Amino acid sequence: MNLDAADDDALEWVWPPTAPIGYRGLREWVPPGARVRPGMHVPRRTPWTAPTRLLQHPGAVWELKYGEALAQQPDAPKRFTADAELLDDLDRIESWPMSVEERRREERNRLWNTTVADAHNDHYLGMPITEPYGSWLDEIDARREARDGRVDDTHSSELEFGDLHAQRRLVDAAAWASAVRTARVGGPGWSSDGPD
Repeated sequence: MNLDAADDDALEWVWPPTAPIGYRGLREWVPPGARVRPGMHVPRRTPWTAPTRLLQHPGAVWELKYGEALAQQPDAPKRFTADAELLDDLDRIESWPMSVEERRREERNRLWNTTVADAHNDHYLGMPITEPYGSWLDEIDARREARDGRVDDTHSSELEFGDLHAQRRLVDAAAWASAVRTARVGGPGWSSDGPD
């Protein structure tokens, strides 16, 4: 956020999965294994050329500007005159250009596929993880480390933290749906793992 912005300037929020690499200094999430061995990390590529943005104008008017990608033109901008109206539409905005139902179906499929693979000690497809999912995974891992360092019983830790493995799996499913969405807006030659 720009603290030097004039009072009559619009404030901007960006939906990170739709942001081009390095958009306004937005941090790229690096997987923990690549933090230890940075030479193994392949920089993420994205078909997004402009991010989905929310602008808050003076007078509590919100303007939604959809992102643009190689194979996706933005929808027409949309204005919200009430915060509640914007909050009611956030699920659809975060899913765009997929429908909310498509996104949830991708998440359910990912949950099923990864659970079955884990049950059989098998592999499943990876994908580039963007923000905010990377930070969410880091938070879950930090809670897991804090829990594992405690001497009390597992039951009380689960009451405090919840099932961190299940939380991690849910974030992975959301990241998967985001990667599928990004592959679609990339057009031919893009997959959930990036450009072919």
